[in-house]
Amino acid sequence: MRVLDRINEMRLDFNLLMKVISAGTFKKRTPLFVNLLVTNRCNMKCVYCIVKCNKLPVLDMPLGDLFRIVDELHALGTRYISIQGGEPLLRDDIGEIIDYINHNGIITDLVTNGLLIKEKLEELRKVRRLCVSLDGREEYNDLNRGRGTYRRVMENLEYARENGLNIYRIEATFTRNNADLDNLRFLFALAERFGCMLTPFPGLITEYNISDEFRAVALQKRSELIEFWRKVALLKKEGHVIHYADDIINNVVNMPETVCERYDETTTKKLGLPFCTLGRMSCYIDTDGEMYPCVPLFGLKGRNVYKNGVEKCWESFDDLSCRYCFIGGFCSFARINIKTVAHLWRVFVKYHMNGKKYGAKADQRG
Repeated sequence: MRVLDRINEMRLDFNLLMKVISAGTFKKRTPLFVNLLVTNRCNMKCVYCIVKCNKLPVLDMPLGDLFRIVDELHALGTRYISIQGGEPLLRDDIGEIIDYINHNGIITDLVTNGLLIKEKLEELRKVRRLCVSLDGREEYNDLNRGRGTYRRVMENLEYARENGLNIYRIEATFTRNNADLDNLRFLFALAERFGCMLTPFPGLITEYNISDEFRAVALQKRSELIEFWRKVALLKKEGHVIHYADDIINNVVNMPETVCERYDETTTKKLGLPFCTLGRMSCYIDTDGEMYPCVPLFGLKGRNVYKNGVEKCWESFDDLSCRYCFIGGFCSFARINIKTVAHLWRVFVKYHMNGKKYGAKADQRG
């Protein structure tokens, strides 16, 4: 990355960091982080997919509508957009989309299954942060994501590194197929090899992916979820790179017995739990224009940005009754305090000041 580009990225990141701290401190609802599902098309069939790939009436978000949505999001304060799908690289105009978001002064993050990196190399050079999905060793990954996908994704990952793409993180989804400690160690080591960080998360059951196939392998029991996050916490203590603060992992490891309940504000305060930031700092906008505050509420219709505009849809989350659930505890950014700010600052410094980005030698506490 050129020096001027690096300086500009540092500026954007620092601005975002200050906005997160301000929003958390003053409880100001701002859609700082938005997951924009630009296409419903996909060239994989993952067992846990949370969207109705290749099944929505609108397969691609119309480019004009997409640009208008980006403009409205920027006006509301959005400073980080994760471009998702489906598989976003299936769009012929993905380069235009990346350019438009960049020109609005918004950090671009693109999540891909990795199969089309070679074909879309020049477009991906424009992405500030590239996220590639991979679920572990070959036998584990292919159980989740389809036979033969591991080798194809690894080939493209190597190609991305050789050609200087900014591989920011590897995103792994966990089921009973791949949630053992050995596979977690493999993924952490792989992320360190590529100079990036690992984002591990268990697959979640939504209105979109209720199937016998997924239910058979989903980590549904409270004991399974806690055991998974204990493994992640253990590896973090060993010095492996993960951007989740200790407080966030502790939230889910020590979650209440009634894990599936969605707590309201009064109960959350009584139990001493952190408030969820989903629908308060972030949201999802699906290809068909439906806006959702979080993954567990995927598929519940009623807030469409094509019909009502982004601002009205975002304002409709003002009356969200839930303030905490399993995923809310995870995505709460913990509490905005000295510890949390220190962790966020370490993440910022490690990425921008460390020559190897998230190199394994950096201080991993947080």
